[in-house]
Amino acid sequence: MGQIKSEQRIRNFKIAWIGTFMAGMAFSEAMPFLALYIMQISHFNQAQVSFYAGISYAASYLVVILVSPIWGKIAD
Repeated sequence: MGQIKSEQRIRNFKIAWIGTFMAGMAFSEAMPFLALYIMQISHFNQAQVSFYAGISYAASYLVVILVSPIWGKIAD
């Protein structure tokens, strides 16, 4: 029984790793176009576009920082 749990943990780890890797790849492919998307929303000057692109880029990492302890508690 201990061997089966160990194999399941390894399989689950590999699946989670692949999912995280693919999500990271997709995120890194979309981020360079964020400034272009923000420019299409309205007529912002270059400083405003840079500011809003930076805020939206940082927001995803801020959410990860805030939610990671919750996910960790759920996982335990």
